[in-house]
Amino acid sequence: MQMVGEPVGDFQGVHGLTVTASRPWVKYMLRELVRSAHTVA
Repeated sequence: MQMVGEPVGDFQGVHGLTVTASRPWVKYMLRELVRSAHTVA
């Protein structure tokens, strides 16, 4: 199903991001990124 005025590519990209973000190593990487960002900031 396609939302009005919303490209299908964007939805597919978001879906791909959701699937990728559910992987444990991605969560670990994100956590490390946030930690390093806090250290720099």
